Amino acid sequence: MILLFVSLVQANPLLQATEIEMNRALENLHLEGEVKPYWIGVKLSEGEYQYSLSKNGGLFSSSSNELQQARFEVRVGSPSFDNSNFDSSSNWGTGYLHLPTEDNELALRRELWLGFDRAYKNALEAYSEKEAVFDGKQYPYPLEQNPAAVQQTEFKHYLPVEKGSIELGNQLSSLFLNQQFEDHNVYVYSESSASHYLNTEGFRSSQQMQEIILRVDATIRLSDGSLHRDLRSWVAPNKDSLPSIQELELECKKMIAWLQSLEGAPIEEDYLGPVLFEEQASVELFRQLLQPQLSATPPLQQMPDFDGELPLVIPNSRLGRRVLPNKWTVIDDVASHPELASFYEFDDQGIAPKRVELIKDGVVKNLLMSRIPRKMFTESTGHGRSLGQDREIAIPGTVEIRPDRHSSDRKLKKTALKMARSAGLDYVLVIKRIETLAQTNNFEIAFSGSEQLSGLTLPVESYRLYSDGRKEIVRGLSFVGVDRKVLRDIVLAAKQSPYYTVKDDSSGRYGIGMSSGISVSWSVPSVLIGEMELRGQGGQEQRVVPPPE
Repeated sequence: MILLFVSLVQANPLLQATEIEMNRALENLHLEGEVKPYWIGVKLSEGEYQYSLSKNGGLFSSSSNELQQARFEVRVGSPSFDNSNFDSSSNWGTGYLHLPTEDNELALRRELWLGFDRAYKNALEAYSEKEAVFDGKQYPYPLEQNPAAVQQTEFKHYLPVEKGSIELGNQLSSLFLNQQFEDHNVYVYSESSASHYLNTEGFRSSQQMQEIILRVDATIRLSDGSLHRDLRSWVAPNKDSLPSIQELELECKKMIAWLQSLEGAPIEEDYLGPVLFEEQASVELFRQLLQPQLSATPPLQQMPDFDGELPLVIPNSRLGRRVLPNKWTVIDDVASHPELASFYEFDDQGIAPKRVELIKDGVVKNLLMSRIPRKMFTESTGHGRSLGQDREIAIPGTVEIRPDRHSSDRKLKKTALKMARSAGLDYVLVIKRIETLAQTNNFEIAFSGSEQLSGLTLPVESYRLYSDGRKEIVRGLSFVGVDRKVLRDIVLAAKQSPYYTVKDDSSGRYGIGMSSGISVSWSVPSVLIGEMELRGQGGQEQRVVPPPE
């Protein structure tokens, strides 16, 4: 297998140039009086993409190009103390750059050498800062990178990118013509690539990746001046895996009808009581609240405070913590679902993903790992992934959240209404759809003394459900003070959703763009939460200028 990889490396200018420059950097990168590199890793991405944005049935903007990128990581010092896992003013030994797309080995080698050189200098800065911080202090980790068995696979080249994003976008965008919306957008992004991982330990992995992202959003301004958005999002491995064009059009028409029905809909000014989460909203509920509880990766070690004390590095996730009701289980099993866009053969550190039972009986029993060390965790589970030059932290891949039993929709609603009556309400609030992280415009930041953050992105489709079965659309809602503890207040779970693929990011909630992010698939049940708080708000001024005819 490795012989085939090596022979194909010799026939591929990008891989051949990387092999040469990586080995040269390990041997020759050295500034006088400074430590030398002891380990180097490189992730290469090559492929092509096509992107389009459509409005009013026509093309607004588009681009297509080849891509060839490299992410460098250089470690100096020793395996027991190096420049990594530290919040340095530099990039702690990483680098990221776009490479020439022409197969010119000399041009590639020049850019790669400059990339290794920049990463080495970043590594020296971080190492110097870290060494000064821990001078005379006990370093908390025995190793900077957990060991892993060397992976070596056959080299794979990327496939041609699927065409037709412009036609698909224009067709869906035409449904919004003459609907008097403030704005609407149909984004289609299609990419076909191959990623290769090489390091000086002997890792050589290669895999093909294909993906199409379709996102639709529209904004309407009501007569009271308030703006309201609705949206749809699909992430699939290829166009054939998307819903049919008829199904896509139907979803867009439902979105249009929902937005138009908001005129005259009441504002839920202050709600405290049980809340029902339907399929898409339930996915976002779990995805936004549960994900930090599944990753073992600790935060970066921070600089000392003003008193010279080192802040404690306390991970978000903890073994033994109850995060779900009794008898609930959570499993991450990437390898069993090659049909999903979240599937991968090797993570960004060249390690194959393992099946991990994360939660049992509602309690965290295991965590996902990259090679970044943490006490009690000495082995990667193959979930180390990142964007750009971020750390490869443990990010879920394909997650199934299962209750001990699924109740019928009828029982779920009956129980919810009974709980609402106990709270003095004659209806229960139902959340159908929540903004995805990639499509949110609602940026929040906390200051001392400020109100509680919402904890979840905004609901875009919500209604009141009455005991006689009547549904009344409400608008302008936002959550108040939601955190992971709300998941322990799940009363009942209904049907299990199919796998929904979303985009996540290693650097945080607001780092995801329309076409960026790391694919993660979730299968979750619709749920009834015992108590949540939501507030609504209308517009601040009346619309005085009539829309154009």
